[in-house]
Amino acid sequence: MRQGLLLLASTPLLLSAGPHAIAQAQQSLQPQACVTVNTNGTPALCIAPGSGRTVWFRDCERCPQMVVIPGGRMDVGEDRQARNIVFEKPFAIGRFAVTFDEWDACVTEGGCGGYSPRDNGWGRDNRPVINVNWADAALYVAWLSRKTGHSYSLPTEEQREYATRAGTRTRYWSGSSITLDQANYDLPVPSRRRPGDDWGDLEKARRRTVPVDSFSPNHWGLFNVHGNVWEWTSNCWRREMPASEAPATPAGSTTCGRRVARGGSWNDFAYLAASGARIGFAAASRNPMQGFRVVRQLR
Repeated sequence: MRQGLLLLASTPLLLSAGPHAIAQAQQSLQPQACVTVNTNGTPALCIAPGSGRTVWFRDCERCPQMVVIPGGRMDVGEDRQARNIVFEKPFAIGRFAVTFDEWDACVTEGGCGGYSPRDNGWGRDNRPVINVNWADAALYVAWLSRKTGHSYSLPTEEQREYATRAGTRTRYWSGSSITLDQANYDLPVPSRRRPGDDWGDLEKARRRTVPVDSFSPNHWGLFNVHGNVWEWTSNCWRREMPASEAPATPAGSTTCGRRVARGGSWNDFAYLAASGARIGFAAASRNPMQGFRVVRQLR
């Protein structure tokens, strides 16, 4: 995977966000120069929110790599569903979708129900784990929390969009349109194309997952926030996001039949990978378009 400053076992550090937190000053509720992050068996680390392009941490050797997201205020959602949301405190989110290697570590240690998802012949290692339903993802975060002693969960859909946008308000974090050089999605035939689609050659569509560190990360250091795999969130599905300015809260019943997924996939058109796009999947479904990433509370 791409190189940067990986903090697993080190002495205390003060790490500056530098130029990578480009939207942080406008979006923050207050200056956030440094957040203390405790990792297992190591001294506390001090990480600047929004510095994820160069600085990340993880709680064990085969745990997900995490970046620190600044607190702030932002409009989330699209068009008439847009609403203002406040994140009063920073939080950590995975740089990548959870990989097969990370999932297999859970299975090896007796977690994740012993379930070994199919990779559809595309390879495992650092490709995103696929063919996992919402309950599978919940088992993984429960195992990760037990293993590390830290509170992991699936992101709310608001957290997922906020981290995807990284301070931007364009359709994609990189601008108003996107190409296959920037993300992994499918191309519609010409008769079904719409604004925001790549009008390139249909033969360039990959029609399978790619490694999680493919393409450039967004401004806060997250990879593949557009395309590759749909990512489960904690939210129960409802057609419209609630029109509220209340702070984001973990969402929903543990028994709802449909869950919100974000990000689009290798099998979907570009407009479904937009920052504000959302879809509801049957929580019990396992298919090769679905994966997930995790969030972690910062104490």
